[in-house]
Amino acid sequence: MYDSQSIVNLEENSNLFSKLKSEYPTSGPLEDSENIKSQPNVLPGDDPALWIINDTTGDFISLHGFNQNIDGNNFLKSKRLCSKILENDVKYWKDVLRRVTAVVKSLCSRGLSLRGSDDNFGNSHSGNFIMCLELVAEFDPFLASHIKKYANKGKGGTSYLSLNTFEEFVKLMGQKVRETIIKEIKKAKYFSIVVDSTPDVSHTDQLSFIFRYVIDNGEPVERFLHFLPNTGHKSEDLAKVVFNVLESNTLDIQNCRGQSYDNASNMSGKYTALQARIKQVCPHAVYVPCSAHSLNLVGECAANSRGLLRKLQSLEMGIMVSVWSDVLERFNVTSKKLQEVKIDLKTVLSLYNSLIKYSEELRNNFDLYEQKGFEKCGIKEYKDISSRKKKRKLAFGETRDAEAKLTPRDKFRSQIYISIMDSLIFELNKRMSAYEEINKKFSFFFRLQMLSITEVRKQGDYLRKCYPNDLPVTFPNECVHFRSYLLTK
Repeated sequence: MYDSQSIVNLEENSNLFSKLKSEYPTSGPLEDSENIKSQPNVLPGDDPALWIINDTTGDFISLHGFNQNIDGNNFLKSKRLCSKILENDVKYWKDVLRRVTAVVKSLCSRGLSLRGSDDNFGNSHSGNFIMCLELVAEFDPFLASHIKKYANKGKGGTSYLSLNTFEEFVKLMGQKVRETIIKEIKKAKYFSIVVDSTPDVSHTDQLSFIFRYVIDNGEPVERFLHFLPNTGHKSEDLAKVVFNVLESNTLDIQNCRGQSYDNASNMSGKYTALQARIKQVCPHAVYVPCSAHSLNLVGECAANSRGLLRKLQSLEMGIMVSVWSDVLERFNVTSKKLQEVKIDLKTVLSLYNSLIKYSEELRNNFDLYEQKGFEKCGIKEYKDISSRKKKRKLAFGETRDAEAKLTPRDKFRSQIYISIMDSLIFELNKRMSAYEEINKKFSFFFRLQMLSITEVRKQGDYLRKCYPNDLPVTFPNECVHFRSYLLTK
């Protein structure tokens, strides 16, 4: 409720109060101090809500008191007055907050910073928040008037234009987003988790926590929940963090059906890593390594194979530059495809298989890249990259005449080019094998129309046995029915 001082302030700063006072007169004189002194036995009205409070009125009340018998007095007029003022005030601040909220939401949804090096209006170095408000104010007289009246007032006043206001809005919006994500996950029931360690701008390590699940329309989505302080890089510490996050959001770990991390040993190891610890609690939480990260590691492992790249010079370098130019171009395109949110397991395996076959073809096309190397460097002779070898002790009667002697070209081809290509193919097969287990369970869904009814029942029964608590006994029959539905479309 508004007190008497608030009404006095309104009277002094607008003519509205004077008009309302004339429409709703008080039961006693409310004039200036001289009038009050001249009538010492008359109270300044019986309705305290309409009193003009100043030093003179205070002195009068302290000396003479006031009538506390409110029986029979009619306060309806003053109540209507105060309610009108209050409604106008509430509407004003709601309009201000509506504009402030819209600006904060737009900036946050695009990941833009709100603060700048200076947080004052009219400064070219102010942040995005103030910049957007100033922009909107150019076309919004209401906001322009509010900024003109309240901007840069400092602490002690209400304006809803300060950094404290938008920081509180960011927290409230973040909390609402988290609640919505958790609600969607519970509705979907089954989910997968993605955890990764990421340093921020200050190089402080923090843990990002992401959920992947399917929404009502059947579309898979990935939702970032929040960052967590990194408690350490040991798998035991990481497992505690994962369990705490699920428990604090009342999510059942038994509904976790997948987990994906990078290929670090503390995350992906088979025995004591994070994925192994979660599998001990929930055996159905299948580990699927990040396909894009795996592909990056393939190229790194191949390039560093036996440290042979350090030996490359001149023509050899021209050949390998030509090879890696083609390889990395294909890896880059494939990596972007693997990072799509809606990518499915069938596509992942197809992409890896295509890279394996592509690498095998490169392995057998040394002559082509030798010609490209000639064109790049203009040199047609190889350098002898042989190093001193330990001589093998010969057996009695054995000679060294039968030992093979390779030309510099054959040495480069067999010891460097073929070695790197073999390493590339080996790493691709190794990374792809991580997806074969889950592919064995679910790949038949992509081929339902091509499989016989007997095979569909067999695959459906195998999947039901893998998830006995999730799938009913009638699941194989349901798969057959679904196959018939697809054939009739």
